[in-house]
Amino acid sequence: MSGKALFLFDVDGTLTAPRNIITDKMLHFMKSLSSSCTVGIVGGSDEDKIKEQLAGHTDVATYLFSENGLVAKKDNELIGKIDIIEKMGDKNLQKFINFALGYMSKLELPCKRGTFIEFRSGMINICPVGRSCTQKEREEFNAYDKEHKVREKFVKALESEFPDLQMKYSIGGQISFDCFPIVPRNFILLAELDEGQKGLQDSMITWGLESDDDIELTNWVATIIGPQRTAFDGKFYSLHIEVGKDYPERPPVVRFRTRINIPCVNSSGMVDLKQVMGSWSRDSRLKHIFRGIFSAMQRAKALNQPAEGHY
Repeated sequence: MSGKALFLFDVDGTLTAPRNIITDKMLHFMKSLSSSCTVGIVGGSDEDKIKEQLAGHTDVATYLFSENGLVAKKDNELIGKIDIIEKMGDKNLQKFINFALGYMSKLELPCKRGTFIEFRSGMINICPVGRSCTQKEREEFNAYDKEHKVREKFVKALESEFPDLQMKYSIGGQISFDCFPIVPRNFILLAELDEGQKGLQDSMITWGLESDDDIELTNWVATIIGPQRTAFDGKFYSLHIEVGKDYPERPPVVRFRTRINIPCVNSSGMVDLKQVMGSWSRDSRLKHIFRGIFSAMQRAKALNQPAEGHY
């Protein structure tokens, strides 16, 4: 991996209390961290609300992913954006909004205020209690929702009413949930980047971007420490992964850099994903590939291995 790590932070509940302003202590920490590491910020709100919560200090992050990553910026330059009108079309969008408003009109809650639907460039935010509620009312609804599953039932109703719209729903924060078209490639990869830093198999498998400057999130590297009690025990294996623009509809290209002898890897280091994990689907992820390779190494524990080196 490159010399600098990428640290991703959520806004509500991590950098700030829900819908509150960042504290001086947290802001000082973020400024200190960004001086030595690449920092990214992810939030469900639009950019203006994120800026408000960070007291205007979005400069503490190289990457800003607002609206759950549907709008992406690097160094304040737009690098990606999903338009919900373009994805859904006005006719479907109006049907969706009308149904949501009708559903909410029948809800009996501790209170209701205003701004029940907030339209953003890449998604719709639905708030049964109304986003203009006070902090006290927000907390009261959150407690009520935990008991009565208001948002969870609302999402199920939308899924049942619009099965063909290919919408995704994200319940987060205290009072609302987000509705957006099928999760875009970059948002999926950002989640995978976070998973890669945490690692799998007790950190014996880790992965990340080959370069912090790869704004297309295309070239990745992974490290697998050989499983115990096998011919690979304690050895470090390096892999390169090329993630195309059509991921996850199509699988990435995976290649070992470190020489290895297992049935799913050919003489030039290319990994046969069909042998590793069978068929590929849109729900397949990088971690599934790495787990499959790790299992293949366990099964090939007695195979003779080539001299150490690279392809």
